[in-house]
Amino acid sequence: MTLKKDKEGKLEIVSEPNIKKECKEKIEELNNDKFFSTKSMNMYGREIALYYCNALHEGLNNPEPLQLSQNTLSKNFAKLKVIDRVINKPLEEYTSEDMNSFMTKFINGELKPGRGKEYNPNSLSDYVREFKRLWKIFRQYQINHSPKGFDAVKNEWGLNLKAPKIVKKIYENFPDLSVAQITNLADNMHKEEYRLRVLLSVNLMGRKCEISNLKIRDIDFKENGGVWVKLPDIKKHSSDKVLVELFSFVKKPLMKFLDRADMKDQDLLFPTRDEAFAKNLRNVSQEIFNQRINPKTLRKLGVCIAEKLGYNRADIERIGGWAVNSPIIEHYFKRKGVGVIKKSDKAIEKELHSDMYEEFEKFRLKNKELQSQVNSVTNKLKDQIKKRVDQQDMTFKALEQMKEQALKMKVFAEFQRKISNKLGLDTSELPGLPEITKLPELKSI
Repeated sequence: MTLKKDKEGKLEIVSEPNIKKECKEKIEELNNDKFFSTKSMNMYGREIALYYCNALHEGLNNPEPLQLSQNTLSKNFAKLKVIDRVINKPLEEYTSEDMNSFMTKFINGELKPGRGKEYNPNSLSDYVREFKRLWKIFRQYQINHSPKGFDAVKNEWGLNLKAPKIVKKIYENFPDLSVAQITNLADNMHKEEYRLRVLLSVNLMGRKCEISNLKIRDIDFKENGGVWVKLPDIKKHSSDKVLVELFSFVKKPLMKFLDRADMKDQDLLFPTRDEAFAKNLRNVSQEIFNQRINPKTLRKLGVCIAEKLGYNRADIERIGGWAVNSPIIEHYFKRKGVGVIKKSDKAIEKELHSDMYEEFEKFRLKNKELQSQVNSVTNKLKDQIKKRVDQQDMTFKALEQMKEQALKMKVFAEFQRKISNKLGLDTSELPGLPEITKLPELKSI
């Protein structure tokens, strides 16, 4: 027990070392009826404070009482104060319409916390959760202390209240960067550790807490030259982590970093505070892209990069450890102990050197067009040569026939002269025969 109620109904701290200043101030404001807008809300605020900090209050069990040495109590009351500020009436007068109106304004961005900021619509469920706890205490208190004048059934609406589901989109509220832009962002970070952390956060799709707790022992160097990393299991409800092979543009800077660093297996890979890294990341991204990027955004960018490089949804889910019904990953696929090998370096190189690949594609198309023209000219030349060859073959055959005929005529003339001489005939009276002694030669084409 850390809180109790005195005879006047005020809160009294029993024993709590290292109590947070914010918690102490809120308890004092509740006792003085100055935290909420009405006296009724402050009274029930004291009742829920007793419930928060004790295992049993008004007959209701609390399995995990809060400690005043932490900020959780202060954060819960801050959410309740937002609801009280909007509705601004005693808790007994609250209706379901009041809460529905509050949720609508919250989602539509009509409520402003100040300093130009806006409430995140996805956090509405946290506000509804704390209100349901307050309503449960209010309802139970009325049952215990005013059983005749309170309709418990009529006031069950507060226990059944649900926040509308806000569907998140993968490419919502953060830039869709290419691999080349990611490497450019990393190159402009102020420390080598920061540069490597940007690349690993994208490659492993790791949460901020997982990346910051990554140790040297989580890195596995394979005999074939590949480098695999397994993120530590930090988040309670995340799926089991698997070994993931690093991209080539991530492996090289990691090897250089480890060669220069004197680290042991138990050492953290990134010992610098998360706040310092996040600040540098915001400033550099604002300077380059005119948009601030935080460590959580790097995890989402990892999904975009993986989709571009050909990873399927099952691979992405296993790498990032997304839970069932995640608004970012629609399907959940859990396979223990199955590693995820990196895809072809060709796709990575194309993303890294997109300008060069565009020039190469233009050259390839031009070369294809020229080759088509060369093939067309070659085919025409072949047709012409074939015709000339055919003509030469015909001429050669004709000359061969003429040669054969001339030889026959020459033989016949000789035979005729011999017969004439034997018979004593005058050869001059015989019809003349052509004198063929040499055939014409064929000229090459």
